[in-house]
Amino acid sequence: MHELTGIAFSHYVEKARWALDRFAVPYRDRRVLPFFHLLAVYRVHHGKLGHADAASSRFSTPVLRTDDGRILCDSAEIVRYASERFAPPGHDLYAAPEAAELERHFHDHLGPDTRRVAYATLFDQPELMRDIARRNVDPLQASLFSAVYPLAKAGLKQALKIWPSQVVASIDQTRREFDAVSIRLRDGRPFLLGDRFSAADLAFASLGAPAVLPPQYSAWLPPLDAFTEAVRARTLTFRDTPAGAFVMRLFRDERRRVVRESAVARSTEGFSQHRAS
Repeated sequence: MHELTGIAFSHYVEKARWALDRFAVPYRDRRVLPFFHLLAVYRVHHGKLGHADAASSRFSTPVLRTDDGRILCDSAEIVRYASERFAPPGHDLYAAPEAAELERHFHDHLGPDTRRVAYATLFDQPELMRDIARRNVDPLQASLFSAVYPLAKAGLKQALKIWPSQVVASIDQTRREFDAVSIRLRDGRPFLLGDRFSAADLAFASLGAPAVLPPQYSAWLPPLDAFTEAVRARTLTFRDTPAGAFVMRLFRDERRRVVRESAVARSTEGFSQHRAS
């Protein structure tokens, strides 16, 4: 049995879950909250296998322990592993070389910015952060997170550079990424690289999800009407772009699609999970 460890609502973890779910890979989904993810990752590889880049540290999630004992410490590695090992003919996610190039671009130039804006938004409405904790992990972990929230918030703000000027810059960068994808879709293609769903589509949809809040997201996120008027307006503006509509369509049509004939339902163990109704 595979074991996925990740911050419950992380869009990088969503990317890994999507690939595993698409190919019906059986896995235990160990969901943790920020701050507690440090201990959870240490339990898997003691900080020896992760790597640092513009978006990650050695203790970042997702981390996948495969059924043969390998440990994969990056969402792109997990997506490629799932595709290469489990995709049936005609459904692999890297048929076009550009798929990996676009995936890496979104990892570096979209994911960190949507993450920064999402955390800043939740820090402005701490009651929503408490709801996220309560609905995505077990009661004990949620209670402990509430107790250490000031420390976790301070650490996240420093690590992710969640400062007003950086948040504004991240909103602008997200707009630029959505504009570029909107232009790419202008010719009517159904997916970023043509007629076939690829790792590029999966990456853009997952990492762009915090900007549009698709209801099919695999972790519980607050409904749109729970946010302030400014956040609602910004979210609807992103949804109204061709790129935003593309993300919403991919979550609606592709997020729950399983392309293996013999699907094996995933199981959860350790931390409980709760989905939106």
